[in-house]
Amino acid sequence: MTAEAYPYAAGMTELASPLLVRFVNGPDSMFAKLMLVSTGERLTRATFTANRTPGAMVILFFNTPEMEALAVTSPLADADITVFDPARVADRSTYQQPALPSVGFRHVLVNGVPVVVDGAIQDGTYPGSAARGPVRIVTPE
Repeated sequence: MTAEAYPYAAGMTELASPLLVRFVNGPDSMFAKLMLVSTGERLTRATFTANRTPGAMVILFFNTPEMEALAVTSPLADADITVFDPARVADRSTYQQPALPSVGFRHVLVNGVPVVVDGAIQDGTYPGSAARGPVRIVTPE
């Protein structure tokens, strides 16, 4: 058994890519997952069609609903807060060393509990719960 888990919540491709054909016959709500790179505009069915030309690049967001809830800080909201230096943030993990921590994160609070303090991971602290997308099993034909 193997798995490929991509750690980021977006990908990028050409708007004319065959990968995006499923959007043409999909519901209107699907288009909000697409952002035109040149303008930063979230697409609609009309702007998807109008901009579907060779070379137009689009970002495809694929957050799970659980991740979308993390985008606000208000009473009773999921409150994960990160203090970081954008110039230093880097992913250091590799296939050979998948558990290497990222760098550049000064403080991280999960559910109000500090899990990173002054850049150091706090061992034995697990206050949150996993936000998982659907599991897809692909079998060879």
